[in-house]
Amino acid sequence: SRIAVARLIAHIRQCLAYLRRTFTTYFARRRQIVAPHVRIGVIKVAGLRGVIPTIKGCLSIKSQERKNWCYSKVSEATQNDASCGFVDNEFDRRDECYFNIAKAKQDVSICKNIEPKDILRDFCYEDFATKNLDISICRNIHDKEYRNRCHINIPILKVMKAIENKKSI
Repeated sequence: SRIAVARLIAHIRQCLAYLRRTFTTYFARRRQIVAPHVRIGVIKVAGLRGVIPTIKGCLSIKSQERKNWCYSKVSEATQNDASCGFVDNEFDRRDECYFNIAKAKQDVSICKNIEPKDILRDFCYEDFATKNLDISICRNIHDKEYRNRCHINIPILKVMKAIENKKSI
């Protein structure tokens, strides 16, 4: 009976090892999510649940669409716009990555990395100009209509903010 129990335990261990390998392979290949016990090519980021891939981990992904997702996640997790440079710009994905990092870091200088002809670049500058009430940022906007709107909206927003401040006193 001891021999039977030992064989049963050995069989259960083999099954668990098989399930662990299958789980890791399934998620690594199908979803490009690395199982939590795998440490190669991943980093843990404070405040985020789970494991975030690194650039090195993203390089091993074959599907360009999933690579783009991976690079974007690395950029978001590390708030490093350099990772956005790896994203393929088909459908403006790289530009979206830069835009999201610029907003997350509150850094208007990242907007310059967005393709000049992309309207997202103008949105990026306009967003910072209106949030910071800084009319000097408006001059970076390429599209004439958006630039004019920015120049008109900033003084209006400044007046509205002044009126709001007087009401709260």
